[in-house]
Amino acid sequence: MTLNKTKSRFLMGNLLFLFGGFYGLSLGNLLKYFTVTRHKFAVEIF
Repeated sequence: MTLNKTKSRFLMGNLLFLFGGFYGLSLGNLLKYFTVTRHKFAVEIF
């Protein structure tokens, strides 16, 4: 019983970790995209 509970908790932790990593990567890509576009706009303006 306790082994099953720890197993499910471990799986949930892994899922959260994977989801968090994917979310962080997508956020980083968005940030990079925004900084690049802002740089392009700045170059076009000046």
